[in-house]
Amino acid sequence: YIKMPEGQGAQYPQKLVAGEKGEFVVVIANHEWQEASYVVEVRIAGVKNNESGPILLENGDKWEGLVSFIPEQIGNGQKVEFLLYKQGQDELYQSVYVWIDVIE
Repeated sequence: YIKMPEGQGAQYPQKLVAGEKGEFVVVIANHEWQEASYVVEVRIAGVKNNESGPILLENGDKWEGLVSFIPEQIGNGQKVEFLLYKQGQDELYQSVYVWIDVIE
């Protein structure tokens, strides 16, 4: 899941200025019963914007880290997706998203 850097009660930014960095805390918990490695990819309007990882976790471990993105295109209702992949696999494992408006 994702949350704001200020904590779970904070509201996510619904508007960002083009070129301004946005950040979320991404939380990954390993319940695989074995060591696993993950990669988080950020896409804005379907276009890859950033990637974090690999993130290596033992079974039962949890990782919380800042994952940033920088929207470049101005427009309303842009989908910012946080896509979780197991390292070395092309198949999407989990995903979450938010909607933002990007202004000048």
